[in-house]
Amino acid sequence: MASSNRCVEKRTVNDVKRDFVGTDPKNTLKLMPLPVVIVSARKGGEINGMTAAWVSQVSAEPPVIMVAIRSERYTWEMMKDTENFGISVLGEGQEKIAGLFGSVSGRNKNKFKEGNIEPIVSDDGLPLIPGSVAAFVCRKTEVVSIGDHLAVFGEILKSWKGEEKYPLIWYGWNISKLGNGSRPE
Repeated sequence: MASSNRCVEKRTVNDVKRDFVGTDPKNTLKLMPLPVVIVSARKGGEINGMTAAWVSQVSAEPPVIMVAIRSERYTWEMMKDTENFGISVLGEGQEKIAGLFGSVSGRNKNKFKEGNIEPIVSDDGLPLIPGSVAAFVCRKTEVVSIGDHLAVFGEILKSWKGEEKYPLIWYGWNISKLGNGSRPE
């Protein structure tokens, strides 16, 4: 009698070849939906932010987020010698903010002024994006250099629920919306 539990069935390489088409990992990774966030920093009197999609929760207790940043990014230059950083989870209607913060360097322009964005400033002085789905202030706990990025880990010190709307996601190298109109409490 055949087992109904597919986990214990023996599968061969030929079975896998029928289920999946081999491709370059870069082309396959674009099929993994990721949140679109603004990573923000303050150094002295200067604020900056950048769009990031390689971000993930990595621990519930303590609550820790990881964001991947290239070491040559201006936001990283501001973050590397500071203790805390901000994360704003963007939602529908904030596509232009994602585009601005992902295409203009803070070395050359103040993106908040350029986009006419009056940031919400945390008690720590970190700029957060108004109208976001959620926002976090994180304490940098570890930085790991891996491949062409730095994995920056941050313990969440404070968090806020923002507007109830669809979050933006990075999917197929494009910004999209995701959701069914409700979110978990």
